[in-house]
Amino acid sequence: MNHVVFYFPTKIGPIYTPACKGRWIQNVNEFNAGMTASLNVIVTDKYGNEFNTSFPFIVSVQTRFGMKVQNMPIKVSPGSETDYMLIQLETKEAGNYYLNVGSTKESISNAPIPFSVRAG
Repeated sequence: MNHVVFYFPTKIGPIYTPACKGRWIQNVNEFNAGMTASLNVIVTDKYGNEFNTSFPFIVSVQTRFGMKVQNMPIKVSPGSETDYMLIQLETKEAGNYYLNVGSTKESISNAPIPFSVRAG
């Protein structure tokens, strides 16, 4: 049987925020107060092609009642792998929270992302 292989160039489209997805490192979404909570966000186009670029995500935390949390410092930086962004939160107070990640118009596919903080 003869096999024919075709090669053709592909071009990655623009970053599509609703196709991006967040994942807690080691799938842990429960933290002790004082710990750093870390989330990887895979940056993709609308077809799932991954990017090796940073993206200026807008990140916020709110309580389960919808109130914005002001005392939880957030850091967004490129991850150690080239196709994701790393979001780190300094947890301070016990409670149940939601992490919102997105752009000015849209959120990533699985946002808001729940997490909880236990008294440390």
